[in-house]
Amino acid sequence: MQANQRFGLLTDGEKKFIDRPLLLILSGAFYFFINIVIWNLIYLLSLCNQSRKQQMDTLQLESLVKELS
Repeated sequence: MQANQRFGLLTDGEKKFIDRPLLLILSGAFYFFINIVIWNLIYLLSLCNQSRKQQMDTLQLESLVKELS
């Protein structure tokens, strides 16, 4: 946060908390947490879709093998 302040990268909302470093850190941690939650949701949804697709492929192959037997 000090580096962001030195290079002028703080937003207007973060500039309000310059005198209170704990609140500034908590604000950054909150946005970091939100980003991680969103990323994990996207990742888990893609894993579920991949798993569902693999399960459908497996069922199709099993039915094909039963038909050929």
